[in-house]
Amino acid sequence: TVHFSLGDSDAARLEGMPSVIAKFPTWWAYLLPPIRYPDGRTVLKLGGARVEDASAPAARLDAADRTPGRGGTRPLPEPSDLLTWYRSGGDAAARCEMEGMLHELVPGLQPLEVRSDACANCRTETG
Repeated sequence: TVHFSLGDSDAARLEGMPSVIAKFPTWWAYLLPPIRYPDGRTVLKLGGARVEDASAPAARLDAADRTPGRGGTRPLPEPSDLLTWYRSGGDAAARCEMEGMLHELVPGLQPLEVRSDACANCRTETG
């Protein structure tokens, strides 16, 4: 997940924005509307991933077809692996990709600050 701190003009421009789920042939993303945090920052959140095989959604790829280090495809087999991942702040390359996704979805946005964190979801061999 990437957090984009917004200035007053961008926050005003996006006021009333709904949550967005975008699916494209080579990537998907969700975008949450701006939220004002107790520290005074207004933050827009985006999460997403590239789909390596455009003909097969990432969720349906077999484990053998997954590339470690890509969004949604990093195996975390042990509890300690999950803890380490959550403490890492996420993948820097994925953060850069998500910044690009944001600018495709919201042209002209000028974030004041960009932060990322790690996220995970559960997938097993049987789905």
